Amino acid sequence: MADVNAQGDGLGPARTLLEPMLALGLCLAGAVLLRLPALGMPLERDEGVYAAIGRALPGSLPYRDLVDHKQPVVYPVYWLLDVIAPRSDTIVHVASAVAGGLAAWLLFLGLRARIGRPRAAIAAALALVLGASRYVQGFGLNTEHLLAVTGTLLVVVALGRERAPGAWAPALVGLLCGRSRIASAICGPTPPTCCCSASPRWRRSSASCAAGSGTRWR
Repeated sequence: MADVNAQGDGLGPARTLLEPMLALGLCLAGAVLLRLPALGMPLERDEGVYAAIGRALPGSLPYRDLVDHKQPVVYPVYWLLDVIAPRSDTIVHVASAVAGGLAAWLLFLGLRARIGRPRAAIAAALALVLGASRYVQGFGLNTEHLLAVTGTLLVVVALGRERAPGAWAPALVGLLCGRSRIASAICGPTPPTCCCSASPRWRRSSASCAAGSGTRWR
């Protein structure tokens, strides 16, 4: 029997486009609703440091004028948030919800063809709920929350290109590995490990992936 989930149910391009957009809206709305009680909270220690550095950009440079030890991706994110809503703590919590919603959405897109839409939706819902937990500081926007987005994107792209990878697919996956590493050096190796564990093809291409992930921040 054909896998109707993997074939898009044969309902045409409108359904193919509508489903991801609907899933994106639901994931973002769910992530915001789960964080509503925390929207008025002050920033945690790490987020306060990121916000202070972000507000000082572009006149000052991290690591030269402003001392911190985290990876560089988080600073322009906080700069952009300060441009949108100057000196607002609420915008940071909203951005955290956006990151959590995007990660859950990518998870749904990556799993629906493999395990079916119902189970993919359950996995996305679990990611939303667990990602908003206070035990993982789900209401904040730390480097690990950015990694949840970039790391999930890496795994989705790697598994999506598994059947028809093309000549540049391993290099693309390697570059995404490097992108994850500059989001979080400690947790950055986790997404590439997931790729190599889940896919024999990417295990065979581990050298190319490692070459791309060498672009990580040092």
